Amino acid sequence: MSDTPQGLVAGVRAELARRRLPRRWVWALAAVGAVLLALAARALFFGADTGPQYATFDLEKRDLLVTVSATGNLQPTNQVEVGSETSGIITQVYVDNNDLVTAGQVLAVVDTERLRASLRQAEATLASARAQLATNEATLAESAAQLQRLEEVRQLSGGQVPSRAEFDVGRADYRRALAQVDSASASVKQADAQVFSARISLERATIFAPVTGIVLSRKVDPGQTVAAQFQTPELFVIAEDLSTMRLDVEVDEADITRVKAGQAARFTIDAFPGRSFPARVERVDVGATKSSDGGTGTSGSGDVVSYVARLSVANPDGLLRPGMTATASITAQTYRSAFVVPLAAMRFAPARPSAGKALSVGPPDLGDQQRQQARIGAGSTQTIHVLGADGKLKALTVQIVAVSADRAAVTGKGLRPGQKIVLGLLEAAKP
Repeated sequence: MSDTPQGLVAGVRAELARRRLPRRWVWALAAVGAVLLALAARALFFGADTGPQYATFDLEKRDLLVTVSATGNLQPTNQVEVGSETSGIITQVYVDNNDLVTAGQVLAVVDTERLRASLRQAEATLASARAQLATNEATLAESAAQLQRLEEVRQLSGGQVPSRAEFDVGRADYRRALAQVDSASASVKQADAQVFSARISLERATIFAPVTGIVLSRKVDPGQTVAAQFQTPELFVIAEDLSTMRLDVEVDEADITRVKAGQAARFTIDAFPGRSFPARVERVDVGATKSSDGGTGTSGSGDVVSYVARLSVANPDGLLRPGMTATASITAQTYRSAFVVPLAAMRFAPARPSAGKALSVGPPDLGDQQRQQARIGAGSTQTIHVLGADGKLKALTVQIVAVSADRAAVTGKGLRPGQKIVLGLLEAAKP
């Protein structure tokens, strides 16, 4: 006899026929066989009902790094923009992009013909002023001698001669000559200053490198005219040293209180995917910067407030270049040997699987995720669920110590390493 449900029904019917049982017993036993057949088919195709299944996380103590993310651009530690204080035509350019230069090296030269002519004119004006000073000094000496003779004659004549009018004229001539000497002396100083200025302009027609470094940008070519009357034109950009660089990142105002000088950081750049570079916070600016997020509404509602944090970066191999965009992760705090729980465990609420849905993993939809995240913060009290060996859930109340990314360090009674913390419900599919 077959062990299948069909074989059982056939066997029952044969045995009833042999024993000649009443027809109602035949139909009753046939119904029992059909039920057994249905149960066997359900067990074969749908399996046994083992109750709800949960996604869990094994609780353990570990270190939690509280990080702050920010983006910025790499810059040289010291970048110098070299310009020209002298207007004229560039006659020579001696360096190009990427050239190494030393302090005092000639970078370019502005046409000096006009400047040399200006210097010669200033020197001629100075010579004329000095000659005029000498003439006035001679006149002063003559007036002084004449006044002295008048005073001697007056003393010898007992004040009779010269007349008072003649004496006043002599004294006025002396004072006038003295004033002319002072004026000529001032003219000499003015002419001397013009000569000095003309010499400075001539010297600065030759543009020197102020620091030792590398030329990042050359913005001038021979034959180009530079005009420095209103503002100093920028001719070259020189980075003093690229073995050490800086990274200026903008930190959101919500995170700025956690960022301090001396904290360690790491950053990534698109040029080297999968690789991170070390850095350290050098300073945090007190002043805020504002940028528009493109939003509309009341005045100021579209402004994003951030603060610049400067990170020092070592670049001994020269892999990093100025201007590269970097995403930095600053380690604000480190919690050692703490119970670390995914945030998903705090959003989970026990619920029955919903009929008609396919396999799902995770917590139920609780609505506004940003509002949930705001509630799950340091210092808040949350509830998590532990899955026991008997398959039942037990609620535990925990206090959040710190939150980093999608995890939180928590404390609370009843927490033990190895506990299975429920993250979500595995919901079986229904036909």
